Order: sequence, then structure tokens, then C-alpha cells
Amino acid sequence: MGLTRLTGRESSKLEVSSFTHPQSTNIRDDDGDSFSPDYPAQCECLTLLFKILAVFFAWPQLSDPMYSPLLHQSLEILSKSPHSSVSKDIGLVAKGACVYLERFCEHLPLLSCTRPYVTLLVSICTACQSSVAQKRVAKICTQLLKHSWVESTMETTQQRTEALEYLLKYHFEWSVEPLKAVEEMCTKAVPELIGEDGGQGVSSIFPALSSDNFPCFYKNMMITVVSQIKAIPLPTKGAQPSSEVLLDRLQSIHLSANVLHMLVTFVKSFEKRAVLSAALKYGTLYIEALLKFGMPVIDVEFRPHKDEVLTLLKTLQKSTRCFQTFCGHSKVKRDTSLTNHVPKLKKILEMFMFKVMEMLAHHDCQEAFSVGNLRNRDLQGQEILSQVSKLPAHSSQLRSERETSPNPNDEAVCSQEE
Repeated sequence: MGLTRLTGRESSKLEVSSFTHPQSTNIRDDDGDSFSPDYPAQCECLTLLFKILAVFFAWPQLSDPMYSPLLHQSLEILSKSPHSSVSKDIGLVAKGACVYLERFCEHLPLLSCTRPYVTLLVSICTACQSSVAQKRVAKICTQLLKHSWVESTMETTQQRTEALEYLLKYHFEWSVEPLKAVEEMCTKAVPELIGEDGGQGVSSIFPALSSDNFPCFYKNMMITVVSQIKAIPLPTKGAQPSSEVLLDRLQSIHLSANVLHMLVTFVKSFEKRAVLSAALKYGTLYIEALLKFGMPVIDVEFRPHKDEVLTLLKTLQKSTRCFQTFCGHSKVKRDTSLTNHVPKLKKILEMFMFKVMEMLAHHDCQEAFSVGNLRNRDLQGQEILSQVSKLPAHSSQLRSERETSPNPNDEAVCSQEE
């Protein structure tokens, strides 16, 4: 029967069923490092199948109740095995489809193939609106990031980068705890790259991560930290959250501040323009989000959890000092792609400083805050001599006394650069 004579439902079933039982998914040779002679054609066919199915499951009409039986039946074809039972729960059926598609995870020949593959998984989860399936997709993305990918002339650098960004997006976004996922990468994977000769280090935990593609990882980690701050609900009149909920939000903000500090310190280890640019851009967005979504929580929790809030401010201060250094370094380099971010970042840092001053004054804790001048330094910590004469003679002394003071309250200062 020709495809032109098939109804929409019949052609949909044919598309899905043609994918369920491939004769072979192993495109690699037995050694796992090289490819079989006919791998270009196999790779292209596999990629096209992923794309076709992704387009089908992304079809907007599938969310219409009239087409829900078609969606359910299509997912059943993907997920059904000889020993499985048919479930009426669309979420469980979607999870079963993802479990089946997970079989292809270890046999994808190229990093660029992961993009249409994950796009198919995302289309299924979106069509079913299944959080259970989303967690499965996050797990699959993690497995793909832990794979060592062989470069090929069949794919371009741009294709590899786009695929990597797509994997990182759903590895972080759909994980059970996105901030914990970023923290794990910052504390375990990234340190493996620091100090490697020639900048060719590769992580043993996430082999997809290397010194060369670190900017891609860095950008997506910063995006995740910003998104988690924006996920904090805004306060509403007459609907005060419980103390447990507020404390949980405060701890989430504190974790994001710790992760942000780790991320900004990496800039000095990876002196790449793309990394510094991402730090400036997403650092600005983080402080903006913190002012809008985080400061109301910090303000409410100041009295019941004063010590934790002051520790949080101390951690944030370390990051704001780094941002001031990045601004000074960018001006010295005179790179417009960097300096374009500086005015907005300096303005938002000033707004944050005054907001903290206002909060501390409201809670009669002004002694925990003082304002002074910071010396302009480059990424290596060297003072920028061309700007020394612009500082008052006593400014550096005030800064020195503050930084060496044993008083812990002084460490909770947010400093302003003039």
C-alpha cells in the first residue's frame, strides 16, 4: 500500500513501528573506537528516523483530546515488549517509551547524533507532560555526557557544540535537583581540568567535558543557576508561606550563591573570552534575579536565621568582588564584547549593595556593613596601575583594614568600586 493511500493514523503507526525493531543499532566496530565501513549511511538513516519521530510527537494536535488515543497507541508501540503489560497511565507509557529508546544511548556513533535523539525524547515528554519521563531523559543525557565521543569529519564543530549544549540543557534542567547537578560538576569534574598542560585536559567523570569545550559547559551551568533563582515564587499578599517553605527557599538561595562563587573562580583558571563573557552576562542576570526573587526571602528570614543570612551575604560578597575584578579587567582589554556588559553589571551591583544596606538598617544591623573602595585588579590579581591615581589616598587603607580584620561581620560587607 502506498503512503499516499494511508490515513494520518495509519501513517503515524507505520512511522513508529518502523523504528521499534531495528536489525542492528551497533554502528561501531568491536573495538568501540572505530566505525564500520557503512557507518555514514547508517548514521544518516538513524538521524533521519529520530528527526521524523520527533516531528511527529511534536505535532501540536497530539495534545488535543481527540488525538490522545493515537498518542497513547504510538507510545505503546515504542514501549511494548513481550513481557510488558499495557498501562492506561500516559505518563508510565511515556516512561516506557523512553526506557526503550535508552537502548540506543550506547550505540550513537557521533556526538551530533545526540541532538535529534534527545529532541525525540523531549518531544515525547512534552506531548505527555510527564515529569516521570523527564527525569528519565535527564538520566539519559547524563549517560551521554559520560561517554567519550570520537570526532569525525562527518560533523562540524558547530554541530558538536549545539549537541553538547542541548545535552547540558536537559541534564541540568530536568534533573531532580538542578543546583546539585551543577555543584557536582563544579566540585568533581571541572577541577580535573585545572592545571593540565596545554589545556587538553579531559574529565574522567564526564569525558565529554574538556578544556576545549569548557566554555560551553560554563555557559550552561551559569544559565541553570540563574534559572533556579528565577524559579523562586514571588511573595503574594495574604498568602505567607510556612516557615519550613521559607527556610527551604533560603537554603536554595544559599546553595546557588555557593555554586555561583565556584563558577566565578573558574574564570581565573580558564582565561578564555567566552568564559569571561558568560560570567559578565549571566552574573548580571543572577544579581537581577536575586534582587527580584531572592531578597524578599532573605529579608523575611533575616531575624529567625540571622547567622545563615550573614554567611550567605559573605558568600555573595566574594562573588561581587570577582565581578568588580572582571569589569576592571575587561576595560583594560578594551574588548567591546566584554565591555558592553560592564555598565549594566556595575549598576546592578550598586543596586544590590544599597538593597543590602537597606535590609540591614531595617533589622538594626548596620554594623555588619561598611562601604569602601576596591583597587582595580586584573584576573591574575595584579593591580591596574593606570587607575591607582584615581583612588583617594585613604581608600586602599580602609580596604586593607577591612579585608584583614578578624571581625566576622566585616566579611559580610558588599564593597563598592569607585
